[in-house]
Amino acid sequence: MTFEVFLPDDMADWLREKLAAGLFKDAREAAFVAFQDLIELDRHPEVRQHLLRAMLDASVNDPRPGIPAEDVIAALDARFEALAAPDSEEKA
Repeated sequence: MTFEVFLPDDMADWLREKLAAGLFKDAREAAFVAFQDLIELDRHPEVRQHLLRAMLDASVNDPRPGIPAEDVIAALDARFEALAAPDSEEKA
């Protein structure tokens, strides 16, 4: 199976760094390894739960200042309004 995937900037930057460091020979190999990891996480749900807990702990203990919920909601509302506009070029 062959497919295209869109990566947000932070993920694309991470992948470019790994490719530059020689961890993967190309993006196809990185995708193959990522899918192998997902399969293993499906086989070991306790590991997935441990990973989720670790991610949540890291998020809760992040020293960066938080973003007020009102600001997040306002930004999302503005984004939705822009996407809903009849002349929006961002519709996909």
